[in-house]
Amino acid sequence: MSRKIGEIYNYYGKLHTKKEDDKFYWMIECVVSDFWEEIPQYLYEALNKFQDELNFPVDKELEEWKKMWSEANNSSTTKGKS
Repeated sequence: MSRKIGEIYNYYGKLHTKKEDDKFYWMIECVVSDFWEEIPQYLYEALNKFQDELNFPVDKELEEWKKMWSEANNSSTTKGKS
């Protein structure tokens, strides 16, 4: 099974990745035929991580707010202790 990656594409289709057995591949859809090219595992993982982040973006502002809230709560609970 293949996975579409990002919004990069040509006239005919988008970039895909797939894993078969212990090998990793990418291809761009084509009307004539789909040519899968073998790629290194690190590239396969990086492309899929990129797609994961597009699907589920990290809300950096929310994460910063949570960190500040946590630090403020930790600070206020330890102030009165000696």
